[in-house]
Amino acid sequence: MNRINLDFSFRVGFISVKKTVGAPKPNPLPSRSRKEHPMPKCLNAHTPFSRASNRCFLQLWNRKVPMLVLLLIVFHSAGVWAFVQNKENLTKDDPSIPWHIAADELSYDSQADVYIAKGNVSITKLNKRLSADFVRFDHKKMLAHASGNVVMAAGEDLLTGNAIDVDLVSETGTLYEGTIFLQENHFYISGEKIQKTGEQTYQAEKASLTTCDGPKPAWKITGRNVNVTIEGYGTLSHATFQTRDVPVLYAPYMIFPAKTKRQSGLLLPELAVSERNGFEYTQPFYWAISDSSDATLYAMHIARRGEKIGAEYRYVLGPESKGTAIFDYLRDDKIDNGIGSASQDWGYPGDNALRPNEDRYWFRMKHDQALPNRFHAKLDLDIVSDQDYLQDFRHGYLGFDHSDLEFFKYFGRDLDDYNDPVRLNRFNVSKYWTGYTLNAEARYYDNVIYRRWSDTDPTLQKLPVIDFYGSKKEIPSTPMYFEVSSQYVNYYRKDGTRGHRADLYPRVSYPYRFRNYFTFEPSIGVRETAWYVDEFSERPQDSNTTMNRNMYDVQLDLSTELFRVFSFASGSTDKLKHVIRPQIIYSYIPDYSQNDYPYFDKVDRIERENLLTYALTNTLISKSRPKSSEASGVVTPSEMFLP
Repeated sequence: MNRINLDFSFRVGFISVKKTVGAPKPNPLPSRSRKEHPMPKCLNAHTPFSRASNRCFLQLWNRKVPMLVLLLIVFHSAGVWAFVQNKENLTKDDPSIPWHIAADELSYDSQADVYIAKGNVSITKLNKRLSADFVRFDHKKMLAHASGNVVMAAGEDLLTGNAIDVDLVSETGTLYEGTIFLQENHFYISGEKIQKTGEQTYQAEKASLTTCDGPKPAWKITGRNVNVTIEGYGTLSHATFQTRDVPVLYAPYMIFPAKTKRQSGLLLPELAVSERNGFEYTQPFYWAISDSSDATLYAMHIARRGEKIGAEYRYVLGPESKGTAIFDYLRDDKIDNGIGSASQDWGYPGDNALRPNEDRYWFRMKHDQALPNRFHAKLDLDIVSDQDYLQDFRHGYLGFDHSDLEFFKYFGRDLDDYNDPVRLNRFNVSKYWTGYTLNAEARYYDNVIYRRWSDTDPTLQKLPVIDFYGSKKEIPSTPMYFEVSSQYVNYYRKDGTRGHRADLYPRVSYPYRFRNYFTFEPSIGVRETAWYVDEFSERPQDSNTTMNRNMYDVQLDLSTELFRVFSFASGSTDKLKHVIRPQIIYSYIPDYSQNDYPYFDKVDRIERENLLTYALTNTLISKSRPKSSEASGVVTPSEMFLP
C-alpha cells in the first residue's frame, strides 16, 4: 500500500505531498533507558530545582498500614495536580514550524478546508508526535479530532486514549478513556474524560492519580469529579485511596493545593511495617532555601529501634557544578554484642563481626565541579558507622536504594554494594585534550570492619594515582605512529608493604595497507617501571630502596574490512553501513623474572605471553536524514501553496 506524506504549516498555509511505497508505521512510543536497581518501583520524594524523582509515596512490601495513617497520606497529597504544567504543553503549537503527516489515505476538502487522514496516521513536529487510526483536522477553525489507538507525545510526556479533541487556538482539549503520563514527575492521570478547559484549569471524570507503573499500581487515588486550577486549588469528590486495586479509605470530598512553584512545607509521609523494625513512620519536611539550593529534613520513628533523623542537601553552583549531601543518625535500641540471641536477632548470616554500637550513622556525598582551563573535579564520600547499617536500612527515603538511585541519576556514579564493608571515598581531577587525557585521583578505601575491630589495617590505598594517556598519532615526516600511557601511584597502607611506582609505556606502530585488500600493522612497546619501596613487609632489608624493570612486547595485527551500504527511502535514517572486520593478532611478551619486585596490582607482574587471537567485529554506522528544511519551516521547491 502506498503511504502519503504531507507537510503543512498553519502559518503560511503550504503543503508538500510525497508518496513513499511501503513506508513503515513509525513507533509512537518514546524509548527510555535507565539503570536497573534492586529496589521497589515506587518511592516518594520532593522536586528539587525543578527536578522530580520517579517515585511513589507508599512502599508496599507486603505490609499492613493502619487506617489512621492512610487518612494522613490522602490529605498530604498536596500538589499532585501541580505536575500537570511542569513540562511543555501537549496541546500548544508553534505556527512557525510545519507539521508532517503520514497516512495510508489522505483527503482534502478545499471548500471546508478540512484534512482527513485514515490508516496508520502519524503527525510529527520536532519532538511532538501524534499517531491514531483516524484524524480529522479543520484548518479554518484549527480543530483536530483523532480516534482509534491515539498516542500523543511531547518529549517524554505521553498521552494515550481512545479519542481526543484539540483546539489549537485556545489550547484546550478533551481526552476520552485515556491516560496522561508526565515523565519528569513520573505521574499518571487516567479518566473516562479529561478536559483542559482553560489556560490553568482542568476537569476529569472518574479519574485516578498515581506515580506507580503497571496495570495494578501499588497505590492510586480515584475520584468521581476532579476540578483543578493550577497555582490554585483542586477538589476531588468521592475520593478513594486504593492499594493494588483494593479500596482502603474513602473520603466524600477532598481539597488540595495545586502549586507548581517550589514551596517549603511537609511532604508525603512514608509508612512501612517489618518484623525486624516494627512499624515505621517517616515525615519529610521540604525547605526551599534559594533558587539554587534546597534541603529535605526527615524525622523517622522506628517502633523497635528508636528515633532516626536525617537531612538531604542539594545545591547547584553552575551549569557543570552541583552536589548532594545526605546524612542520617540513629540511636539504636538494639545491638549485636554476641550475648544470648543478639547475633541471631540483629546480625546477618555470614557476618562474623559484632555490632555493639548504639550510635549509628551514614554520610554520603557526591559533588561535581568545573575548574578553570577546562579541568573538572569530582568528589565521592561514603562513611558509615558499621558493616550492618546499610543492610538494616536499604529501603525508604533514607535507605541505600534511594541514595544509590539518586546519585546515579544525577551524577552518573553509584555507590558500593550495600553489603560491602569496604566503602570507596575519592577526589578526582581530570582534563581532556584532543588525543590526550590527564586523570589524577586520591582513592581511599574505608574498611569498616578493620576500622572498628582491628589494630592493624592492610587495606591498600592510592594516594594519589595519576594517569596520562596519549592516543595513537602520526609521527611527523614518517609513516609510523606513536602512543603512550603512563602512571604514577603512591600505594599507602597502615600495615604492610607500601611505596611508590612510576610506569611508562610508549608504543610505536607501522600500519601498512595493501591496496584495498588488507592492513598489516606491526608494533613494539617498551615498558619502564620504577619502584621506591618505603616499607617491604616480605623483605624488610629491601625497605627504602629503589627498583626498576625494563620490558618489551611485540604485536602483529592483520585485518581486512568488508562492508555494504543500505539506503532507506523514508524514516530518520538515510543510510546504514555494515562493516565486517576479520582480524588476526599475534602478541609476544618474553619471560621476565619479577619475584623481587613488590606486588601491589597486576602491573607489577606482567606474565609471559605467546598468543594468537582471532576476532570478527561487526560495526553498524548510520547516517541520519537532514532535518533542516522541516525544522526551519522554509518552503522548498517540492512544496506548493494552497489556493
